[in-house]
Amino acid sequence: STLTLARTRTLIPAIPIPNPNPREAKLTTETVERNEAHQSVLDSFQVLLHTEMAKIETKIHDMYAGYHDSLIPVQEAHQDRVEEFVEHFVNVTAPEVIEREQKAMEKKIKSAREGFDIENAKVRKREEKIVYRAEEHEHRTAQSFTDNHSGRVAKIALLREDLEAGQRTDDREEETRLRLIMTELRQMQERIDDLTKVREVQDCTILDSMLRSQEKLQDSIIENFGANSEQIFEDAANG
Repeated sequence: STLTLARTRTLIPAIPIPNPNPREAKLTTETVERNEAHQSVLDSFQVLLHTEMAKIETKIHDMYAGYHDSLIPVQEAHQDRVEEFVEHFVNVTAPEVIEREQKAMEKKIKSAREGFDIENAKVRKREEKIVYRAEEHEHRTAQSFTDNHSGRVAKIALLREDLEAGQRTDDREEETRLRLIMTELRQMQERIDDLTKVREVQDCTILDSMLRSQEKLQDSIIENFGANSEQIFEDAANG
């Protein structure tokens, strides 16, 4: 140690040598010089080691300061914006779209129902007219039933066909309207599903970007400090 070398240098000149041997004197001198050179190298190494450790600690401190002052706040701000966007989409945008489309669909259904009521009223009027014509026909043909039996049967059959044709037409129209309503409802559900899928893709893209940023940060630390970067951080923390 340094204390031992100092004591050695102090004690060596004080030891009396009655008959100094030139070789021993030379060996003693070389030993002292070697110890002094060793101490000088050790002191220089200690100074260099402290200097380099101070540089490394400064660099680590600057790096962490850069992370905390620049990179992390940006990522946190980005995360806050993403969370705010998602919250706004879930709590405001999606309900507004659903409510708007629901109102539009209710309006269409109401309009279709009103149209159906109008058509139904027309059908009832046609039925009343048909019944009226049938009754009138029966009254007109009551007196000539015997003579015009064949004609009356034919007219009744024709009247029945008219009624069935009218009912078939009404049934087809009602089926067409219901089919259109169901198609619009299905298309509306598909649009909502598409919006949900698009939002899921955007969320996954954002999460992938955050993961890639973290991987780049880890790669950058390993690239700057090598495979022993974790040991350097631990030594710096314990130092």
